[in-house]
Amino acid sequence: MTDINPIKNNFSKAAVSYDRYAHIQKHLFITLLGMVLAAERLDSTAECNVLDAGCGTGVYTLNLIQSLKKASITALDLSAGMVNEAKKKLEKLPVKFIVDDIEKVDLNDKFDLIFSNAAFQWVLNFEELIIKLKKQLSRNGVIAFSVFGPRTFSELKNVLTLVVGEPVTIAASSFLHKEDIQRSLQKHFSNVEVRQEILQNTYPDLKVFLETIKRTGTRGKGFRSNLWTPGFFNEVEEIYKEMYKLIMVTYEVYYCIVY
Repeated sequence: MTDINPIKNNFSKAAVSYDRYAHIQKHLFITLLGMVLAAERLDSTAECNVLDAGCGTGVYTLNLIQSLKKASITALDLSAGMVNEAKKKLEKLPVKFIVDDIEKVDLNDKFDLIFSNAAFQWVLNFEELIIKLKKQLSRNGVIAFSVFGPRTFSELKNVLTLVVGEPVTIAASSFLHKEDIQRSLQKHFSNVEVRQEILQNTYPDLKVFLETIKRTGTRGKGFRSNLWTPGFFNEVEEIYKEMYKLIMVTYEVYYCIVY
C-alpha cells in the first residue's frame, strides 16, 4: 500500500510538534478506548499485557496507562523521533520501548490488548499484519485499532484534480475501504466490529490546513512537491474556497475491534 520510508521520515520530523496539532487523532483515541472498555473484554483493574502499536509521542500511551492501572505496556513505533518524545513523557513509568516496523518486528510475547490509534493505514500488507498480530494475542486477547479511510482529504483531492487538469492521487487514495477491512478481519476472527465515522473540520486558510498535515506527519509521500509554487498554492486555495466556501476537510475513520 504505502512506502514506509517517507512515512518514517515524516513522523520523525513531526515528533516535537505532533501533540499540538493532532486534535483529530486525539478524538480517535478517546473513541477507540471507549469502545475497548465498553466491550468488557478487558478488566481495567486487572494485570494485562498491552502492545501500543504506533505509540507516537506517547501521549496516548500515557492515557492507556491511566485507564488500565495494572497494564504492562510495550510501546512500538517506526519513528525513532517519536519514541524519543514518548520516552520523555514516560521515563518514570514501566514501559518497554521498541523502534521498529510493526510488520517486521519479532515480538516474543503474548498480549491481552493490541491497541493502535491512526497508524495501520500506513502498512504495506494489512491482512498479513492481522495474521501476524493474531499470533501475538493471549487466549482471550483483543485487537483494537483506528484507521483513516480513503475519503480522508477528499476535498483537497478534488481541488487538486481540477487545478492540475487530470486525476490526482494523494496518500489517502491508497487507504483501505471499510468493506476491504471487514473482509480481511472476518477471515481470521469470529467477532468483528467495524464502525465508520465521518468527521469534518474547517481551517482558516489553506496554509493552516497544510501545516497541520506537516506537523502531524500525516502527508504520506506528499503531492508532487515541485508543483507547490506560490502561484499554484494561491490557485488551489482560491478554487478550494470557490468549491467549498471554506477550507473544509473530511476525515473518514474506521474503528475496529476483533477477537
